[in-house]
Amino acid sequence: HGHPVSPRAIGCTGCSTTQELFAVDCIETTDASKELVRMEVIPAIDLLGGKVVRLYKGDFDQVTEYPDPPVDVAARYGQAGVESLHVVDLDGARSGQFAHLDVITEITSTVGLAVQVGGGIRKIDQARAIIAAGAERVVVGSTA
Repeated sequence: HGHPVSPRAIGCTGCSTTQELFAVDCIETTDASKELVRMEVIPAIDLLGGKVVRLYKGDFDQVTEYPDPPVDVAARYGQAGVESLHVVDLDGARSGQFAHLDVITEITSTVGLAVQVGGGIRKIDQARAIIAAGAERVVVGSTA
């Protein structure tokens, strides 16, 4: 749909079904024909100070903070039919030290989604701790 989806708006984005929001089965190609494609859309939860947030254009000075705890947002995604979730530790991305292991543990132990985690993971011990907390994947970016 070309726009970010608020964690509070799951299922309310104009798609006819929740599954339509998170799984695209058919796309139009450039020659106006239709081609069957399976694409998984993985929603993301950005964490800053233990809260779910969204940064405007990646700017830490322009933060939208959502009132619901991260585990509740993750649970709503699960109830909407999502199978995977991407969690970004913005504190870790900024500092280089992963900061939300407790939140990852809570999400993976209660929600039942395949969780992948990124942000501030610079050492193999950090990655091992995240996997031990129940994440299925660790996303390692640049140190820029």
